[in-house]
Amino acid sequence: MKHEETPVQLSVIKTIYEALCPIFYRLHSLLKDDFDGTYTFCEYDRAALLDHLASATALKVLFEEYIKQASESKSETLYLPRQEFINIIAMSKTIETSNRTVFGQTGIWSN
Repeated sequence: MKHEETPVQLSVIKTIYEALCPIFYRLHSLLKDDFDGTYTFCEYDRAALLDHLASATALKVLFEEYIKQASESKSETLYLPRQEFINIIAMSKTIETSNRTVFGQTGIWSN
């Protein structure tokens, strides 16, 4: 099987990372509010929140590693394995919907 790679500019990764961070922190804060009892979510809403937060966390860690690697190698282009690139797109779509998702009777816009 031929391993295809997708070139991605570091500037694109940094742009997505900068947009991702506020969403990550808001999702994390909302989960903390659930644990603290500020909000009480049903299992379905908590599961949806955890799904969004898992994607945000994975992307944040992955992008920080990409940025570090690119900085060390002084490269402006990353070559990602095709499946990894597809996974990033899927997680990014999940994160993008976080702004419109209602968890219980609240959303990340109120946190």
